[in-house]
Order: sequence, then C-alpha cells, then structure tokens
Amino acid sequence: MVDGISEEFLGYSLNVSQRLAVRTSLSKLRINEKNPDIQFWGKITGTKRDYYIAQGVKTSDRITKTYYFSADEGVSFAQLPEVDDFILGKVQSVRGLFTGNPANLYKDPNAPKEEEEEEEPEEDEGDEKKEEDPSKRKLNELERLSYQVQCIDNDTCVAPRGAYYMTPCGIIEKNKAYTGFTASDSKALTNYHLFRDPQSPQTLARLRKMGFTNNLDFLDGVTEDQPAGVWVAQVDSSCTQTRLRSLVWPGYEFKQAVGDGSYTSAYFGNGMKNEDVMFML
Repeated sequence: MVDGISEEFLGYSLNVSQRLAVRTSLSKLRINEKNPDIQFWGKITGTKRDYYIAQGVKTSDRITKTYYFSADEGVSFAQLPEVDDFILGKVQSVRGLFTGNPANLYKDPNAPKEEEEEEEPEEDEGDEKKEEDPSKRKLNELERLSYQVQCIDNDTCVAPRGAYYMTPCGIIEKNKAYTGFTASDSKALTNYHLFRDPQSPQTLARLRKMGFTNNLDFLDGVTEDQPAGVWVAQVDSSCTQTRLRSLVWPGYEFKQAVGDGSYTSAYFGNGMKNEDVMFML
C-alpha cells in the first residue's frame, strides 16, 4: 500500500507543512508503538479545528486495527479510546458536525434537567471529580470521533482482491506476488474486498469450506450485502489509475495504479453518513 500523505483525494490533500508534520509524527508513532504498518487514514473536518486520523494494522489469524488522532494539524498523535457499551448507547442520539474540541461534551436527551446546548467543560478539579462518577459520565467528542472513524472504516476499508491471502493455517499474509489489475479488470467491483474481519454469511461459509491452498477470497466483497450502486468505479482517461468512491460515506476514495499493484486510500470529509443514499440510486 502506498503512503497517501502526499496524494490528493476527491480534490483534497494536506498542504506542505501538514504533510511534513504528519509524516514526522507517524514515523515516531511507528517506533513507539512498534508497528511499522501505521498509515495516514484521513481528515475529519470540524467547525473550529480538524482531526487528522492514522490507523495501525496488524494481521495474524485476525485483522486488528488501532486508530490515532491529532487535533494539532498532525504535530502529535494519540490513540483514540475504545468504543464501549456506554458509547454505543449514547452516540446514536448525537447529531451535527464535529467541533474539533476533543473535550466537548454532548447533552443526553434522555437525562433530566439537561441544558439544551452542548457543553464545553473547563478543565478544573470539579470536572475531574464529576468524570470519575460513572453515573454522571457524558459522551465527549473524542468518544464520538472514535465510533465514527470505526464506522467509516468498517464500510470503506477497500483492498484489491489478491493483495492479501489466507494460508491453509488461517494466517493472513500480504501477497508479494500481487501485480495489480488490467484496466478492464480494475473496473469490476467484484475484484475489491473490505480489509476487515469477515462479517458476511457468504464469506463465513466459504471459510468453513477452505481447502489446503492459499485463499484469496477470505474477505467480504465490497458489493456483498450492499445495494447496487453504492460504489462507483472509474478508470481515468489515460487508463493508468482506477478510483473507487463510496456514496454511503462521501469523502472516501480508493486509488490503484493499473498494472503495478500500488494502491492507496483516504477519507476527507465531515464524518457524516449519507442517509439519503437509497433515494439516489
């Protein structure tokens, strides 16, 4: 996979100073986390500041992903919190754009005597004591960001078929022999998978029947369990690059060079799902 820091996606990219900051920070992060496979994932825009997101991937018999964020234009990155039951129970009631303030608190519409506007807490001892009480815990923007990033990635983590394989022992490996697609094959959505642990019943059924050879179809296809038309594949006029775009998550783009196996992807958007996509098809 190609480093996407210097690439342009849907007309958006990082400027020179942002690229330098992100590249330097991720180099340090790879050393500190002892994971060479940490890459720039994208940028989620906020009303006051933007969030830069990075993703670390490890593979064994499963695909494990870790997410990091920066609220200072890529100067420093920290790990996003794990999504727990509290976050899952509260995040669905939150609407509106991100602010760019990780500490911003959201009101609970089901709680009594809540203020109508979102709260931005001051950092003092009183707030720290309140946060220690689980019964008074409120959803903050950093927790919502973690949930939203994982939702986007779950639906858009595109990888071309053949870039990875599963061994007969069930271990996931990068395919060093992968050389990409022809221009005609690269337009076929059936040649693209989602690089996550399988969720589709069809894929899980295939894995139960896995034989004694390397398996290229151990991942969910981008078209499985999805309405026709939510993915758009295009080859440029020079027939040198293919682009996949998601209508469900506007802002995501996957790019692959024709014939040489190099590819990259990123998300540049406000983190909002297109709930009206079914009316567009």
